[in-house]
Amino acid sequence: EPGFSISVILHNPYRILKEYIFTFLAMGEFHFGTMLVGTSLGSLDVNLPGVYMFCYLAIMFIAAFKSESSSIQLRRSTMELFLFVSVMTVLAIATGMLVSWTPLSYTQIQGIQGRYYLPVVFLILILLNNDRIRVSTKFQNRIPIAVILLDIIETFSILALA
Repeated sequence: EPGFSISVILHNPYRILKEYIFTFLAMGEFHFGTMLVGTSLGSLDVNLPGVYMFCYLAIMFIAAFKSESSSIQLRRSTMELFLFVSVMTVLAIATGMLVSWTPLSYTQIQGIQGRYYLPVVFLILILLNNDRIRVSTKFQNRIPIAVILLDIIETFSILALA
């Protein structure tokens, strides 16, 4: 079946907008939650308990905030630029999959995988960095140890499930 092309995209802007909206509403949780954070690994063959996803998300969010001893200041214009780049990257990923994988008869963009959004995750986490919420330096120094322990526990879980 023929797929989307640049010509189709340029001549049907409302249809393309609907494709983006339907895709992100219907598949957003699957792309960002299940595939990006990692309850389903590889070819979706290994399904990990949600507690691991929760732990990784908590660690990522805590690590994103400034420590008490941090003096790094990001200007508002830098934060706005990071947000703009994040949005444009997500749209570029969706457009690439729209053109390369999606047949014309579909109403959702096909072929998007959560791992494609990994570069955007770090920009979004930097946007959480503010002066209102600070984490103790001692606690933040223990984050790498927590991640290593969680990786070891998760590896044994995968082996036990196999």
